[in-house]
Amino acid sequence: KSTGKYLDFINVMTYSMTSESGYHHTALYKSSTYFDPTNKVAKTLVSCSIEESVKIYNDTYGIPSSKLIVGGAFYALKQTRTSKDATWKSSGSISYTNIKNTYLNDSNYTYYYDTNCQAPFLLNKDGLTFISYDDPTSIKAKCEYILNNGLAGFMYWQNGQDTTGDLVKAIKNHECRPAFNQDFNYYIWDIDNLLW
Repeated sequence: KSTGKYLDFINVMTYSMTSESGYHHTALYKSSTYFDPTNKVAKTLVSCSIEESVKIYNDTYGIPSSKLIVGGAFYALKQTRTSKDATWKSSGSISYTNIKNTYLNDSNYTYYYDTNCQAPFLLNKDGLTFISYDDPTSIKAKCEYILNNGLAGFMYWQNGQDTTGDLVKAIKNHECRPAFNQDFNYYIWDIDNLLW
């Protein structure tokens, strides 16, 4: 339980936590019920949300929230199934740039925002493709959680997956970063240099 005293901070990879069965891969909050029960999509696998991950680090390992940096995804995970009775299977990743420029403009896909998990998703009209990702709204919710719960900051994977700059701007707009951590005397990041 004293692990935290040896570490300045921990980057908690709270994305790609699951890639099948209709689960969100980068949810802020847990949900044991599907947001869309008809299509069996949009809930979380046990212990696969930021909220649960922070609790595990706090309670199990004794790491204070002030040393935890949680993450977001600048990419989506796609899941597909062969019929409405089939199981959702992993089907690769998609950049946020492609989500914004292609999928959100495709009338075959419908955008949803799961208010329970604070996570967006896309569902193909035939109900055979489910896409879980982060967008500016979910980034805002994560930033508010970080600030309200005294976490060390926000990280993400991966910069080149969002050439629109929307997600980095969302982080900056919600002041979700300590640009300089005086306690440890090092730069965590300088977000202004990431903007295009």
